[in-house]
Amino acid sequence: MFPNPIVCVRMFGQECAVHWFGVAMLLAFGSVVTWILVTVRPRRFAVQLLVDLLPLVVGVGYLVSIASRQVLYSLGGGVTGGSHFLGWAMGACAAIVWHCRRAGWQVPVVLDIVMLPVLLASGIGRLGCFCAGCCSGVHCAPPLGICFPAHGEGAPTCFPAQLLSSALDFAAFGVLLVQSRRKRLRPGELAIRVCIAYCSVRFCVEFVRTEPRLLFGLSVAQVLCCLALSVAVTARRRLPAAMEPTAATRAGTP
Repeated sequence: MFPNPIVCVRMFGQECAVHWFGVAMLLAFGSVVTWILVTVRPRRFAVQLLVDLLPLVVGVGYLVSIASRQVLYSLGGGVTGGSHFLGWAMGACAAIVWHCRRAGWQVPVVLDIVMLPVLLASGIGRLGCFCAGCCSGVHCAPPLGICFPAHGEGAPTCFPAQLLSSALDFAAFGVLLVQSRRKRLRPGELAIRVCIAYCSVRFCVEFVRTEPRLLFGLSVAQVLCCLALSVAVTARRRLPAAMEPTAATRAGTP
């Protein structure tokens, strides 16, 4: 049995509950912020990116994720699996593109900067899901099956799909990081590869989860991944061979 997702600790003479899922989400968010501050030069451009994009991404992405969940619930009679993060990601990307065009920044360059650490954050977030007992896999016997306290007393053991997803996200992050350092990628190509890697991982992991099926035996997340993959492949074919950065992106390109 995995430890309870809520742990009581004593701090400054007071007892308080620590939710491991919340801790993982904070670490995931902090990893994106730290990555941008460390890798983007000059530092003032990194700060400008965070100041301009963070409120927009969090606000718009959250609204889109909530709206998508409500729409899918009304259409599928409770089918909401996979819509939260993917809906947030789609809304966030749309907000980034809108702001970049408004500010005169090159959209592909900015997406390259902000998309890669998303894989790192997703891997950390899945560890939080594992601690909370959510997003688990199909029922299976030990040793592959794990009993989560959040599922209730006497609940059957489940495959830890969260750990599989986290491991694949970390692996994809490492591979793409090496590629971005060793290869001369076209502007926007790294962001497209991140999209393809995440959607491929998510599509495969969904087969060992118990999410409701929406279309042709596929879950909501898998349907959205297919749509995102088709957009990413089309965008990759239309990438120009080279692009001249604007003044803003020239300053922010590492």
